[in-house]
Amino acid sequence: MGRNHGQFTLKKILAFDLLKNSVVGEYAFDATDSSFDKDISVSLSQLIDKYEREYAEISLVSVTLVTPLRMKRLGSENWHLYFRTLIRSVLVRMANLAYSYCGFEEFPEFPETLYRAGRIRIVKENFVWEDWRPPNRRQDDSVRLGGFLGEIIYQGDITEFWPILRLGEVLHIGKNTSFGLGRILVEPDEATSKTR
Repeated sequence: MGRNHGQFTLKKILAFDLLKNSVVGEYAFDATDSSFDKDISVSLSQLIDKYEREYAEISLVSVTLVTPLRMKRLGSENWHLYFRTLIRSVLVRMANLAYSYCGFEEFPEFPETLYRAGRIRIVKENFVWEDWRPPNRRQDDSVRLGGFLGEIIYQGDITEFWPILRLGEVLHIGKNTSFGLGRILVEPDEATSKTR
């Protein structure tokens, strides 16, 4: 995109229902009737309720960094994504969005939640740094939006943190989330997890 960088045609947009994990509508721009009038907005409490019902017990979880993760605490070759840091990032993102768009100002359980998150340990991690340059040629070529990609496995009593991790999948974490950075996928170890 941008001036003289080619053209594109937007053919359709899919409406995805986060509660049902399915596509529920389609905006087709080449059709004569492209209207979609179903309200599929979801509240934060609805998502949390859904995620709390998924598992009764989780003791091992894998977190994959799908798009580069940038955080202010990086800057070291010996950087680790501690579980507490991951949870804090999701909670801060959630609080910022709730404050900016919903007028919600208090999240009183943050300190206790972060204290308990400190008990979860890293079992295995495999991260690589990947530089990504935005395609805008009008900017200085030194602008880079790189970050870490890879996978990390955590172990401990993760059950209470599962809804927060799942929200991280939806909200993304770290810096430059509006560019698509910080996308994560979380998967519990099926052998050690109990469904409800």
